[in-house]
Amino acid sequence: MLRGEELYLSYGRKAVLQGVTLELHSGEIVGLVGENGVGKTSLIRVLSGLTLPKKGAVKKEGETVAALVEQPSFFPDMTGKENLEYFLDRRIGTAEAAAAPFGCSGFLELPVRKYSMGMRQKLALWMLLLSKADYLLLDEPSVALDASALEEFDQLLLKQKPIRGILIASHNFRELQKVCDRVLVMVDGRIRKELGTEPDGREIYRIVLRGAPSEDVKGLLAAEGLRLSDNRIEFAGSEQELSALLRKLILAGAEVCEAVRLHTLLERNCLAIMKEKQEAADEKGIS
Repeated sequence: MLRGEELYLSYGRKAVLQGVTLELHSGEIVGLVGENGVGKTSLIRVLSGLTLPKKGAVKKEGETVAALVEQPSFFPDMTGKENLEYFLDRRIGTAEAAAAPFGCSGFLELPVRKYSMGMRQKLALWMLLLSKADYLLLDEPSVALDASALEEFDQLLLKQKPIRGILIASHNFRELQKVCDRVLVMVDGRIRKELGTEPDGREIYRIVLRGAPSEDVKGLLAAEGLRLSDNRIEFAGSEQELSALLRKLILAGAEVCEAVRLHTLLERNCLAIMKEKQEAADEKGIS
């Protein structure tokens, strides 16, 4: 278990971490969310040992930690493969290089100075996955990844889950909802709340109808536990459940003119927690 106990950190007069306590266990993926500047990156730096806390302690009982924090750094004149071999302290065989994820095999022999931001990110993520660290701490790992690489990365994370503990700080709620067991919400340098995730892919959709609803449509909505307001319906479910509902509405005689995804359930819950903070500030007259 990787544990941070009552972690405090400040930069000058600015308090960044204010008594953060958390645990990361092997065999789980934990998300870390919050607005910019609340201390997510600083927390990862402290947990990884890159920054010492002002107060508090990090306990890892002899286990190892690998972290990706901000922009990955490599030796620019060395190839990607040479960088991997240097940092991992072992050879990368031909077969292993050919099976590299994210298309890394296509640029392993190029010097890193020729890499785009996305190529650097892919190389850094592959290096972490190749490491033998017991815990992976990832700060915005999906930055600069294309859609196919992100999908592959999520699948690789799930394969890594049985043998490691993984902490992901991200603004990508769809990714977090897909891979995480639980999510920690940070507000003003503290862990405000822990949330579960919806592994079935449920999201929030807005459905807009045209015209006054018929009695059949009203009956259907009542049976489904849905409320119509200004000809709009807010629906929580998977894409398959959305398709099924739309078919039912059309068969009941409704004219559907719009059906759009608003956000994930996780995102809605996190935003509600952040809104509580703003409302509390408003009550005190703080802008």
